[in-house]
Amino acid sequence: MVAASLLLSSCGEEDASSVRVRLNADFSGTISTSSVVIPAAPAAGAPGVESVLSGATITSRGELVMSTGTFAALDQLKVADITFEYGGGPKAPFVKVTIPRGSAAQWPKALGIPDEALRIAAAKALVPDAKASNIGSIATLRLTVPDNCKIVSAGVSGRGRGLNTAADELNATITIPMAVARGEFGTEPLVWHITWETVKPAGK
Repeated sequence: MVAASLLLSSCGEEDASSVRVRLNADFSGTISTSSVVIPAAPAAGAPGVESVLSGATITSRGELVMSTGTFAALDQLKVADITFEYGGGPKAPFVKVTIPRGSAAQWPKALGIPDEALRIAAAKALVPDAKASNIGSIATLRLTVPDNCKIVSAGVSGRGRGLNTAADELNATITIPMAVARGEFGTEPLVWHITWETVKPAGK
């Protein structure tokens, strides 16, 4: 829990629920995810302090689950029902990310805790201060292009309070409040579109 608390304090609450995709030139790449979950009570003798704790009543549990993997082709990658497409050829590559919204959307349940009271309780177990109210309430998606490229544009169709996009040379980021994901400001899918250009030969 200490490691999770330090991570969230240093990186920001928006990093608790996140998907990060790093692309290679051939649209293969790596993906890293993080999400806040409510772990079950540990059995006696299980790793961790709680299984050997006595004289106290546990009032909340929270766990930051992180994973990293690889993929062979971006258009075969899915995060629940978030889908990825690419095209444009080597001179004008683009990626389109379709992000469903509304009660039928699957990804918010995978990246966050749908019940608000349970989410706040889990967040306070990770960071027991005022910042806890925001942990798990915002999802961040980040796409990183190859390091010999430069992002030209990154925008999203669809609106919602607190929805935001940003980009620097290599990274495009969209932050989505879970209220927006649940469809409180519209249920049409968000479509995130990123384009970039090659600015130097690979490996230079």
